[in-house]
Amino acid sequence: MISPDTADNRSATALPPMDTRAPGAVYSVKRMDKARNLAAALALAALVAVVFGRAAGFAFLNLDDPAYLTENGAVLSGLSARLPLWAATTFHAGNWHPLTWLVYASMVEVFGLNPAAHHLLPVCLHAANSVLVFALFRRPGAGPGASFTVAALFALHPARAESVAWVAETKDVLAAFFGLLALNAYLSYGRRPRRRTMALVSLPHALALMAKPSAVVLPVLMLLMDFQPLRRSVTGPGTLFFEKSPLWLLSAAVSLVTIAARHSGGALVPLTALPFSERLARAPAAVVSYTRNLVFPLDLSVFYPGVPVPRLEKTLSMLGLAALTAWAAVGLRRKNAAEDDSREKTRWSPPPGALFGMKLPQAPNPARQTLFFASNRKRHGQTGHKPRNDSPCGGR
Repeated sequence: MISPDTADNRSATALPPMDTRAPGAVYSVKRMDKARNLAAALALAALVAVVFGRAAGFAFLNLDDPAYLTENGAVLSGLSARLPLWAATTFHAGNWHPLTWLVYASMVEVFGLNPAAHHLLPVCLHAANSVLVFALFRRPGAGPGASFTVAALFALHPARAESVAWVAETKDVLAAFFGLLALNAYLSYGRRPRRRTMALVSLPHALALMAKPSAVVLPVLMLLMDFQPLRRSVTGPGTLFFEKSPLWLLSAAVSLVTIAARHSGGALVPLTALPFSERLARAPAAVVSYTRNLVFPLDLSVFYPGVPVPRLEKTLSMLGLAALTAWAAVGLRRKNAAEDDSREKTRWSPPPGALFGMKLPQAPNPARQTLFFASNRKRHGQTGHKPRNDSPCGGR
């Protein structure tokens, strides 16, 4: 016969298991996860090498390559003493990207005008960018399969061929490399905001801006990351905006410098030729066009002439973009609400005192009650005397 004390001791000490795996098993799972991530990174690099490695056999083009490299006297002189000042102050070819000039000069210093070396540099940068895209989705918690699929689409998409196989577009993959570093660093900042971590975000952001001014949009992307996947919206939009002040200032400064550079190169269309209202109306049409090229990469070209956009296309683009934005916002809100509900349902907290070995009253159990009273009747010899404690817990 099992005494009620023994039964109660078993009930009081039995807690729902938090993690039944041994420490060695947990370490094995983490090691396996690292091995999967490493295998995915190597597979992405291999895919880029197979698809874009043939660019090593290409020659220089007569479009932009002469102005950027093959006929640029400052770059052809290599890493001279006056190169940094020239790179930081020149508006050559209507651009301001000092880091790109320094990279071209470094390649000339080491490899000369060897086309294979200059083509392999963007290929290697694109392979690194594909791995950074994988990390950008994997670190917030996306599955390895989904993260690899997104990174592989980025690595092999036909729209990336221009940036990878054209020497003059090295600036694009170079800016993407530092931009993806900044976004990955912002994931760490979003989880634990610190000034030191923001400095680690600002540095690659500045380098991306000095490679290509299109990186001015990085702070906007970080604001979107605050809502998903970081879910920092509870912090308040004002705080989320002003904490990025160094990034906004860098983007604003580079935007002004870029406007001056484009104007000096004659590449800036004046407002008299293209009014601001027309530019604003064309923006949604451009977004729709890029989205179409993302899904259906057809009729790609190195140069797109500025043809007028029909009014119907602009109107439909505005309505479609607004509907898509609203659909995404509602879907994100529902997803976050479902995750919160799931988290509340699966949350478990031990009973008060259980972690300290205290024996607390348990819910009545008919089987244990029968066992207890049968034991008491035998103990008191059917005398009918009432025991000192008739609690179903059997405590003394």
